[in-house]
Amino acid sequence: MLYLSRMISRCCIALMVWALIFSPLGAFAQQTDRTTASQVQLLYISLLGRAADREGLAYWQQQIDSGNITLEQLRANIVNSQDEYKNGLGKMSRTELVTALYKNLFEREPDAAGLSYWTTGGGSTVNADQLTLALINGAKDNAQDKQTLSNKTQAAGYYTKYYRSEDAQAAAKAVAGVSNTTSSLQASIQNTHTTEKVIEALPLPQMDKQRPLLTVLMDFTDEPLSKTLAEHTERLWDTKVDTFKVSAKPYFESNFYHQIELIPVPETEGVENDGIITIKGEKHPGKDFKEISQLVKNMLPKIEQYIDVKALDKNSDGILTVNEFSLFFVFGSKNNFITPHVSSLADGKFEDVVIYTYGAANEDDSYLMDSRGNRTSENFENFSTGTVIHELGHLLFGAGDRYGAGATGNLFANGSMMDTANVFTPDGKVGVPNMMSLDKLESGLLNAVDVTRQSRFTLKDLNTSAIDNSTIVQSKRIWLDPYKLRSSVLLEYRQQTTFDAVQPAERVMAVQVESLSHLLENGAAYTRGKLLAGSGTNKSLTTADKLTLTARTNTPGYKDHPSKTNPTFELQVESIADNRVEVSLQADDLGERRGHLRYDRLPKGEEGILILYARPNMADETSYIAVSDKPYAVTQFFNNTNLTSIDGFELRLKKAAKVTVEVYEKMVDNKPFNRLASQSYDLAKNWNRGFFNTPIDFPRNSSLVLLVKLDESSDQNEVFEVVDYLGDTFQPNAQLWHSEDGNSYQKTDRVWKHILLLSE
Repeated sequence: MLYLSRMISRCCIALMVWALIFSPLGAFAQQTDRTTASQVQLLYISLLGRAADREGLAYWQQQIDSGNITLEQLRANIVNSQDEYKNGLGKMSRTELVTALYKNLFEREPDAAGLSYWTTGGGSTVNADQLTLALINGAKDNAQDKQTLSNKTQAAGYYTKYYRSEDAQAAAKAVAGVSNTTSSLQASIQNTHTTEKVIEALPLPQMDKQRPLLTVLMDFTDEPLSKTLAEHTERLWDTKVDTFKVSAKPYFESNFYHQIELIPVPETEGVENDGIITIKGEKHPGKDFKEISQLVKNMLPKIEQYIDVKALDKNSDGILTVNEFSLFFVFGSKNNFITPHVSSLADGKFEDVVIYTYGAANEDDSYLMDSRGNRTSENFENFSTGTVIHELGHLLFGAGDRYGAGATGNLFANGSMMDTANVFTPDGKVGVPNMMSLDKLESGLLNAVDVTRQSRFTLKDLNTSAIDNSTIVQSKRIWLDPYKLRSSVLLEYRQQTTFDAVQPAERVMAVQVESLSHLLENGAAYTRGKLLAGSGTNKSLTTADKLTLTARTNTPGYKDHPSKTNPTFELQVESIADNRVEVSLQADDLGERRGHLRYDRLPKGEEGILILYARPNMADETSYIAVSDKPYAVTQFFNNTNLTSIDGFELRLKKAAKVTVEVYEKMVDNKPFNRLASQSYDLAKNWNRGFFNTPIDFPRNSSLVLLVKLDESSDQNEVFEVVDYLGDTFQPNAQLWHSEDGNSYQKTDRVWKHILLLSE
């Protein structure tokens, strides 16, 4: 468990010390008017020299407020039982201890009289936990020390609220240097506020919260529409939350906790500004994707006459991204059906403004009910709507499919709309289940709470979860990879509420996510997650289940740095009652938690990625390593993050090859200059994780040059996938060169799709 800290002041007289030591339990609380949270923060500050982490503060506050433990017991526990204290203040001499407590609490050295009293005088035998209490309570008689305690508590509180995960170094920095001055408090808050780790916790920009959607109804001569405009409008924009009459707008907005707003694109066809236009077509394209794609491109000039493209391109970059515009087609489907899909739109443009993707579905998919459900129902409409919502999940939020092997089966047992979009109830009705955590996190709009230590925590219903800025409070993530990239386990609790009324039962789900693995061990090609087995209904976890989780080390790309160990976790559901689940996590020593530049956003085949692993964890920034189809390829990276050094790299190959990776200081006259590191690697097919012998410094606001070259015996065209640079698909934050001979370099936009960089 994690513990807490407190600050305290100056020399106190022996009489006060006796009163504190021998007064009834709760003296601390009796002699202060501080909240439980602030008292716990002071314990972290004084005894551990840092602000509290979010989960630790919440846990201890709950334990104290519920009467399970007292502040006195907590102080004693920290001093007598916690390794963090034992390895810090616990190793100090008495003089060093007293000096450190004064510094932690009051940002000053002890006065001579106080130091003498606590080291050789009447207070020399007072235990550290009681000494902390005496100092804190003594501060009320010194205005400067009292203000310092107040400022440190505020600084710690701000850090705990906004910093995403436990980071002892950052937590110590948040309270170090905070004194009795307002400027020192402001400096601490500003530092916390501007770190990359905090950026992801801040409210989303308004533009990012919107998802403007234009729906095009295709009314073919040979396949006319059968539903009215009012029916289509109701399917998309009706604001009522109804389990068995689902509408896209309330569905997505409730699933994203109103962190997004689904809005109709302004248009002038039919009912103006309802986000729906109807276009007449001659012939239904059938199932041929080429025919469908060509039809969509042919429709763009017709669509453009009803919309203001320039106004939609809010940043005037010539590209319509998902927070500016999304295009969805609904095809008449009485006798002819398309395969519902989201697809790239090569050369898709409104005049000179690019649109890269579109989605499409049938007007009526109820014909599928017989083949899939073999039921008789009047609730056909919801079946069709579920398919539309599934495709919009791809188009608007980047969520991946959750099907089983070969696109069949039900991998998540009705636990995700991205798996089985339509769920039959025993009475033959059709509903659309909510999205699970993985679906929501892949959007990049939401985060999960990282569980980074041995602890006990609570889960409540995922789909009624509170949101702390952009973090789902009730979604817990346990990273099995210290770089917070590869393997993780997501935990969630689902009840039969709202759209989840179609769930088979209330359930605790544990989903293992392999972020960079397109194919799972079971051969499932449509998902990067799998439902871990449990003994409850549909593999849900019960109190009878214990899960042992270990990072994989026998697969290239999963191993940690050679000097690190991989911890083992044991996960157990302790209780399920009163609409809440209590979960315990037992763990080995986790070691240092590192991270990478960006949150995993690879739902569409892992395209175009470079990830810089870093310590501390980075914000949601993406840099792509762009490499050409030449044997020598160079990328210059600019570091605007807190990244401090580079450990190594990850590289995905189509087949085994020998690769040399070199790092340079900069480019001079279009050539790499001042080589800092060079290593060769024999790499396997698929993902590989490689490390440099020595980490390479990469300070903020500096740049580095990475050169990747294939061994002469390797055929690069057989090793790497190469694509042209595609605007918002890659957007490399880098300058790119390539060379045939390693001497003469030219700039390029050609990209090797599967390479990324690691760092600590």
